[in-house]
Amino acid sequence: MHSGNRLTFVKSSPLSLAGHPDYDEAWLEELIKNDTALLGLGSVVVVTSQVHQAKGRVDLLLRDEKNEVIYVVELMLGQLDESHIVRTIEYWLRERERQSHKDFELVAVLAAERVLESRFVDVVRFLSQQMPLLLMEISALQVESRLTLKLTRVFDGRRAEAEAVSVTPEATRESWIEAGSVETVSLAEKFVEMLKEINPSVSLTYKQYFLGLRIGNRASNFVTFEPKRKFLRVWARTATAVKSAKTLKAAGFDVLDSSDDKWVAFRVTALQFEQHRALLKQLAQACYEERQGL
Repeated sequence: MHSGNRLTFVKSSPLSLAGHPDYDEAWLEELIKNDTALLGLGSVVVVTSQVHQAKGRVDLLLRDEKNEVIYVVELMLGQLDESHIVRTIEYWLRERERQSHKDFELVAVLAAERVLESRFVDVVRFLSQQMPLLLMEISALQVESRLTLKLTRVFDGRRAEAEAVSVTPEATRESWIEAGSVETVSLAEKFVEMLKEINPSVSLTYKQYFLGLRIGNRASNFVTFEPKRKFLRVWARTATAVKSAKTLKAAGFDVLDSSDDKWVAFRVTALQFEQHRALLKQLAQACYEERQGL
């Protein structure tokens, strides 16, 4: 039995925005500025658009205050090409130099119309192993006299690729202390000491954009860390991310929003680590066992 609110089927047809007389990159930028939910990045606000740099302008700079993330967004119509890839990296590198971004994770976002058919998609995937980079594909559909857009996340290099990556640029304990603090780096090391109770061959690796794990000589990033000045951000890879997030919230942890159901991200202070060590070890053990296929 159907309700009276049954929807009417309407055929749609793909529409190419590149070269269209009515829709250009400025139009797309304005559309996203007025409704940032189109990007699917959570609760973000526009810091500014067309940010002037020495060698160009960043299309959009977005801030996620709760999760302490800044997105450097480059938009392009048409097929993904090398010039926009280079531009995205260059803008991201320049924004990294700003002191106002110091406590935030800085993520590059590259959104283009035709991504999967581009010969550069594997290049961008590789680059995402070197830096926090998110690639999106823009799809425009015409439905009768209306136009709608869909932005699909092709891959998210912030975490999806890090789990098994060993080529990520190296850093040092000292550089992470400078970026965060002695206390939060020491807290990450305490986590690893706890993990050694699960597997004595676990060790900490100091990567450029996160602290990872190694088991023996192999990368095994089932848990990664980002030391900040006042807390440690922890990313735990688990198939029960939603359930784990609820458990952590109930224990008083500040859990970050995430559209990736393979990871749960949360903040930990030294006091919370001592108070909830058993809970954190239980979560870490579950992540380890999943990673090992136990």
